[in-house]
Amino acid sequence: MVSIDDLQGDVCEGCGAPLPDDRHARRRFCSKGCYKRDYNDLEKRGRYEMRGERICAQCGGPIAANRKAGSKFCSDVCQVKSSLPKLYEYNKAKRRKDRAGRMCSHCGGPIGDHRSALAVYCSEECSLQHREKQRREKVAERRGSRTCGCGTPLSNDLIAKAMYCSRACNWKAYYHRHRDRMVQDMRDRRQKAKLRCEPVAGE
Repeated sequence: MVSIDDLQGDVCEGCGAPLPDDRHARRRFCSKGCYKRDYNDLEKRGRYEMRGERICAQCGGPIAANRKAGSKFCSDVCQVKSSLPKLYEYNKAKRRKDRAGRMCSHCGGPIGDHRSALAVYCSEECSLQHREKQRREKVAERRGSRTCGCGTPLSNDLIAKAMYCSRACNWKAYYHRHRDRMVQDMRDRRQKAKLRCEPVAGE
């Protein structure tokens, strides 16, 4: 804004432009725009002076004069920091309300508030047990009903390629499959042992 002391002659107090010759004797501005700008500047300075020295409620620093009249904080950062404790308590109460009445999907017990909002089990143990149960059900569904040669149904704990319920049944099946070859090998070993034991002719 141009100072009155710096003005020379009949010029506008707002922009310093010369005033028209046919002006009113008390006219100070060349246009309504300059008049409004000067008026707004005066009003703004008056508002700033009325606000005086204000202290931030969060950090204790001074609040700038260009902050609005109802400002309690010097910046948006301090405002957010001040609202964090209230926001934390609000969210904590909301979580407790939302988590009330939740039941474990495995054991049916209540799920504590310390568990996450998406938790469906009351503990890690129940989570592992439920997953193991689902795994066994999927394995049983995929493998179907399997029966050992002795008539005993095979357990789902056995590997997918299991054909026998025990080592004894496995050995019996192996013996029946290779019985002829095993008997022939035994006969050959006996024949070789007999030949080694017979005396050589002419000795």
